[in-house]
Amino acid sequence: IYQNCISFRTTMNSCTKRPGNLPNILEVACLNAGGWEDQTELLVLSGEVPKSVEYIPKLLQFLGTGGRLFAWGCESLPFGPTESNAMEVENGDSATEKKRSVLKYGSLHTNPISVMKTLWGPGKASDLPSGFPGILETTGSKGNSTASVYATVKETNEIAIINYNGGDHGGRAVLSRVCFEDSKDEESSLALLTNLLSESLGIDCTRSKAPEFTVGYLLGDDDNIKNFLADISPVIQHSNLTIEFVPAGIEGSRPRVDRFPVKSLGNPATFSAGDYFNNLTTKDLGRLMIYTDLITSTMHVFEDHSLKHGLVVVANRQTQGKGRGNNVWLSPEICACFTVQVNVALDSQLGKRLPLVQLNAAMSMVLAIPNHQEIDLRMKWPNDIYIRGQKVGGVLVKSRLQGNIAIVSIGIGVNVSNKYLAVCLNSFLGEENKLTQATLVAKCLSQMEDLLEQIEKGGLNEIINTYTENWLKAGQENTDGVVRVEVSKENYVECRVEGIDESGFLRVVDINPGKVLFLHPDGYSFDIAKRLIAIKT
Repeated sequence: IYQNCISFRTTMNSCTKRPGNLPNILEVACLNAGGWEDQTELLVLSGEVPKSVEYIPKLLQFLGTGGRLFAWGCESLPFGPTESNAMEVENGDSATEKKRSVLKYGSLHTNPISVMKTLWGPGKASDLPSGFPGILETTGSKGNSTASVYATVKETNEIAIINYNGGDHGGRAVLSRVCFEDSKDEESSLALLTNLLSESLGIDCTRSKAPEFTVGYLLGDDDNIKNFLADISPVIQHSNLTIEFVPAGIEGSRPRVDRFPVKSLGNPATFSAGDYFNNLTTKDLGRLMIYTDLITSTMHVFEDHSLKHGLVVVANRQTQGKGRGNNVWLSPEICACFTVQVNVALDSQLGKRLPLVQLNAAMSMVLAIPNHQEIDLRMKWPNDIYIRGQKVGGVLVKSRLQGNIAIVSIGIGVNVSNKYLAVCLNSFLGEENKLTQATLVAKCLSQMEDLLEQIEKGGLNEIINTYTENWLKAGQENTDGVVRVEVSKENYVECRVEGIDESGFLRVVDINPGKVLFLHPDGYSFDIAKRLIAIKT
């Protein structure tokens, strides 16, 4: 249902139980930033719909050009059946200057209603969807569009769900006070949700078969594989995943969400080992790899135990990909998802500056693309990868100490040629420069090892210069270059971004007293659209 949707989080309270497979959860301020309209098949609003005049025109314009909107759990709605509060929006045809009304609704101020109370007419929840009526009331408006009541509350007759159909202009909306995620009857809730998405909004809700987890293949030269298997336990138990290294000639366990069998013989059908090793120029990183079609997360393979310096795990898809904090990283097919283990001595140049690891990882991916400057592929401090102002990848780094060694797991996810996420690398590279997953991972690891060696050889200044030459700097599009920085909870100062220091901290200068601040990569999140650097909670 949600594969082609983009969701905007408008309030925290009504989103805490939202279904987990919603892509691109964005702050509502991004509505006004623009750029999402042409790439959005369905705009989902959860919770309080913003009433600000700067947001409403964007929603209206989206509907006016054939967009589809689904708002649920709404305490107040910007559209509905009250003609006296009608709002008008251009239909996108400047030649005819035709306009149409989008009706406003905002008269009810009760708590969100559960699905169990929204069933109209006789019957129980189990009767959905076949017995659920559609339009009960219709009020006409300009341009052959209609606003109609889809469901009311049985006990009070209050309006619960409204359909909006733009008629000739094609825009559609479902505006619901129902909090689907709070229903105790999951099947009825899903049936109603499916009905609204398919019948009212024209979204394909055909249920697809759940993906099956797959075995892993251990790839590398024979000596590397032999030595690795000799030094490691055949079964490794992590908190979320058990890894089973399967000897040649043995069938092994069936792959499951919590079981990952890895074969030491054979080659995957969906990954070109030849392309990978032909493009790999490293001594250590990636020389031994595990590839699988589907896994929970490549990070889970390294979660609790050290495996081997340089070992990389690559997946075609993930079901539980993670970003920073509690963010979900969706990993559709043909999205390069991989995690590499890097052991760093604490007394080394990098060991004294561990925050540089994630900056180096993001820079490795950018530098792996020969024409990265031409296509405007850049890093956003501290861990994101952007192309022409849109996020195309990200980095997640986790580490733990083992004696005087930091065991670092570097996870990278990049949209390569995936069908469902709007932005991917190959759509910008041109036919002659398109990359496979295998080639991209190999080139990224090669760049990563080069950068790590450069740091140890005293090339730290060159690393920092290269980073600042290729980063997406907040405020660079404005002449003043000023951003707001949260220095304590909800206490902001205006600063100018100066660069990064030798440890990977962001260096900003408070424009009033001129005080220099250094921001730790793991302590802050950077919102380019808002020009805001906020404390990461």
